[in-house]
Amino acid sequence: MKKSVGIIVAAVLIAVNAISFAATVSADSCAIQQKQTLQNFATADLKQRDSSGYITAIALLAQRGDSPPVAVYGGVNGIGSKIAINQNSLFQIGSITKSFITVVILQLAQEKHFSLDDPTLIAKYFPEYPKWGGITLRQLLNMTSGIPGNGTSKPTDIYMKFTLKEYASYISPTEILNLTYAYPLDFKPGTSWEYSNTNYTLLGQFIQRVTGQSPEAEVNARIIQKLSLKHTYFPVNTLQEIPGIPPDEIVHGYAFSTKSYDPYAFMPFGQDVTDFSLSEYNSAGAMVSTPSDLNTYLHALYNPGPLLNQAQISQLTTLVSRVNGTPFNPNKNLGNPLGFGFGIVGYYWPEEHRMVYLYNGVTTGFTAYYVYDPKTQQYFNYAVNSLADKDDAVVFKKVMALFGDLVQCH
Repeated sequence: MKKSVGIIVAAVLIAVNAISFAATVSADSCAIQQKQTLQNFATADLKQRDSSGYITAIALLAQRGDSPPVAVYGGVNGIGSKIAINQNSLFQIGSITKSFITVVILQLAQEKHFSLDDPTLIAKYFPEYPKWGGITLRQLLNMTSGIPGNGTSKPTDIYMKFTLKEYASYISPTEILNLTYAYPLDFKPGTSWEYSNTNYTLLGQFIQRVTGQSPEAEVNARIIQKLSLKHTYFPVNTLQEIPGIPPDEIVHGYAFSTKSYDPYAFMPFGQDVTDFSLSEYNSAGAMVSTPSDLNTYLHALYNPGPLLNQAQISQLTTLVSRVNGTPFNPNKNLGNPLGFGFGIVGYYWPEEHRMVYLYNGVTTGFTAYYVYDPKTQQYFNYAVNSLADKDDAVVFKKVMALFGDLVQCH
């Protein structure tokens, strides 16, 4: 009897080892496929040069589940440079900053027992802005407040009247809010949807007034240090003012755009904006990071753990229509399958019939993107050092096509 038990156990062990070996081979095969996919994409992107400009640096990273990340770093850190891009090269991540602010707000709501739907909080903490007094934190987070933004080409865009020198210089969040407050609301709060960076500028100042600490300090303590993100920074002004950053790690960014807004008519074509102040973006988009650090952060953002619990993640991913601000329903929003959450976007992926989460961060000289698929646990990060004069829809289509190739690996 003991002999037969031993034979059975041995057989089971052999079967388990076979399964484990097959899984390892499959994972290795997927990693090889993904590496080649990323390499092909990076090579093509670096070669693409036309009247709208070009990039000199690209960083790509993909990870499937618990498998080791696969990364490709291509190009050099600026025009005329011989410094190759590597895993520590720093890219501006623009509006991906918004989800960091969201995490702090959700944590504070739990700690201090306030509601995101309390219509008195903004009036309480910002009595100098009575016109905004009834707006809720939820409306700021999901862009249904009606507060005007910038980078819009509208007359209410405060930077339209700036000079190049003013745009490149420090501007305080208070000055941004005061200049914006001079304009009327674009719509009654809660009745529509419009992207507005000012919402997150105000949220950053809300964090400061509630905690007594700057939003940069709170993000650093609650997220950057907690997750041990060694190459992620939240500058108040310029990245160069933060001590300890090797200059060779700072990627140069270029404003290759002929648009009349963001980066505006005063911006020379191909302008190197690396030394420009990031204060214009503040809590709406001033952070700088690497694909590797962002990958670590995204795992923590979308899964219960050190940053958020499941209830908070449900809040984060509750989407509204980007057309009218009503609850997002992919079956009813086929014409615009992108819903907006709290500093994140949900995309109903028609080819795969499921929701994935993503965001693009754009500054005057950089473009960053991430995509996350909950079903396959596929993560993807993309960063380049140019704002090219290309339609956002073109970039989105290109990124999703690449992501589709990554998801299909086996």
